Amino acid sequence: MDLGKDLKGIRESSLPTEMGFKTFRLSIAWTRIFPNGDEETPNEKGLQFYDDVIDELLKYNIVPVVTISHYEMPLALVKNYGGWKNRKLVAFYERFATTLFERYHKKVKYWMTFNEINVNLHAPFTGGGLLFEDGKKNEQDIYQAVHHQFVGSALAVKAGHEINPDLQIGCMIASMITYPYTSKPEDMFAAVNQDRKTLFFSDVQSRGYYPSYIKNYFIENNINIQMEAGDEQILREGTVDYIGFSYYMSFVASTDPEHIKLQTSGNLLAGAAIFSEEGKLVKKSLLHKRPAKQVLSTCLEEDVYMEIFTNKGGFSTNYERYLQVVLNIFETANPSINKETVLHFAEARFKDENIIVNNNFEEIIDDEEVEIYKMLV
Repeated sequence: MDLGKDLKGIRESSLPTEMGFKTFRLSIAWTRIFPNGDEETPNEKGLQFYDDVIDELLKYNIVPVVTISHYEMPLALVKNYGGWKNRKLVAFYERFATTLFERYHKKVKYWMTFNEINVNLHAPFTGGGLLFEDGKKNEQDIYQAVHHQFVGSALAVKAGHEINPDLQIGCMIASMITYPYTSKPEDMFAAVNQDRKTLFFSDVQSRGYYPSYIKNYFIENNINIQMEAGDEQILREGTVDYIGFSYYMSFVASTDPEHIKLQTSGNLLAGAAIFSEEGKLVKKSLLHKRPAKQVLSTCLEEDVYMEIFTNKGGFSTNYERYLQVVLNIFETANPSINKETVLHFAEARFKDENIIVNNNFEEIIDDEEVEIYKMLV
């Protein structure tokens, strides 16, 4: 993909001007600059690539907003270090961020340290490169990885401001607001607790310390964050300049399980969710089986690859087809991408989500004991 030429074509079409676009958010691939993540010296060709992209934006008076890390950490950091649960990644990330600031600080004013950092809770492999041997998410490892990202972010902010005090360096979260189902205090508090799981990430990065509500959560769930001497000072000195967010949808929280029956499904995470007073997930609303069968019928007619996720696990129609689909997606975006890297990612995701191969989806859907949470095509 020649992104510089693609951008030039877009600018010359005058469409951005007609639509009033003034900024363009882009993310820098860690692997373009440090292919394995732990090198001492950056890849000059990768740096020049982004010079060309940024120059093209500035040529058309488009202000670049750069995300330093956006779900693209080098796979070698997962294989060799275990992802962000390893403290060593803090130094690797700091080197990566500092390299970018030194190179582009005269061209780029607005930065974000991590894309949707709170996604670590929902997709720890995507957000933090975490793999779990038993396939079950481990909150201890997840929150430890998050702490390392907080420290890395703070060190990056400090380094950026030392290089150029005018830089605006922010954090970024995936925003999903929760409303109480009723005005009952129990429902109100359940909604607050659920939102805190998101706001915790921006609280730490903007205020510079762990709020009391998350400390209480750690105690209640036997989570012990290992901090090194000086971490608290690093967080205080490396607060972000602004908070960015992508808004997807809303949730409804209730302490009454009967209320879930009145809610409908259909949003990004396959429906509404119900949470306890402590903020723990009780149940998600389900996909109705009639439209699920309609989707299945259409996909079978069009020979489309499918996955279905139920209370009995996740299912795939064909493993080899799955690998080919993932490879096609990545190669379409970047024809020169390393196939081995893509296939390793695809295999890890399949294993992490415990997906089982079963091409008889109609039988699965017809099973009276099966509850459907999500379908992917």
